[in-house]
Amino acid sequence: AEVQQLANEKVRENLEVAWRTTGYQDAVAAGALAFFGDKYGNEVRVVEIKENSDTFSAELCGGTHVHHTGELGFVCLLRESAVAAGTRRIEALTGRGAETYLAEQQERLHRIAGKLSTSTGEIEERIDSLQAELDRLRRQSEQLQRLQGTTVAEALAGSAIEVNGASLVVGRVQVGSPDALKEIADRVRDRLKPALLVLGADIDGRPAFIAAATPDLVDRGVHAGNIIREVARVAGGGGGGRPDMAQAGAKDVALIDAALEAARRLGTAALGPG
Repeated sequence: AEVQQLANEKVRENLEVAWRTTGYQDAVAAGALAFFGDKYGNEVRVVEIKENSDTFSAELCGGTHVHHTGELGFVCLLRESAVAAGTRRIEALTGRGAETYLAEQQERLHRIAGKLSTSTGEIEERIDSLQAELDRLRRQSEQLQRLQGTTVAEALAGSAIEVNGASLVVGRVQVGSPDALKEIADRVRDRLKPALLVLGADIDGRPAFIAAATPDLVDRGVHAGNIIREVARVAGGGGGGRPDMAQAGAKDVALIDAALEAARRLGTAALGPG
């Protein structure tokens, strides 16, 4: 903002712009700024912006061909970026280009204000309000998901079958993320000991599976990673993990139920007499 303000101050002052041709080394030694390095030849064109008897700016010509700064009309900065250590590039529009750009931005601002049902002067406040509402709804959604997770975990625990003194839980759940799937698995495992569980879900059109075993079953040789690898393979996927917890992804959501049927067989075999 400060650079744009200074530039437009000098435009309004309508300072004289002068040119002269000199040697490259002489120009640099005299203080002229060079922005294009070795792209210049031995002889260069120096552009100077005069301020009274002083020189406000002296640079090797980069395409400025006006007699006075006022001919630029207006300078509108677009962006700045780093091009080297200690060197930044500033990109700007001038004259009609700047006018066109600002008109387009103003029109865009009006369209945004219309979509937000507010005035252009209150867009920022409206966005802050919507962000606060979004944060509130997100917290509410997380609370509902936790409540739903508790309910689902209780239902899954109630569906457990006993195999050789341990609980086996296999089920399909509706969740929005792998983390939510793991959270439900943790809750079921906390309710049943000893227990082995395998859960499957369709998350954004992709199968996801998780297997978990309580420590006492791990001591008996149950390996969740080996089970989940075989389960995911049924649905065209793969994965693995630790003996007590493992997750996997797959490709075909139509095969989730078939994979869970395989999980029941694998779980029963893992819990059965050696």
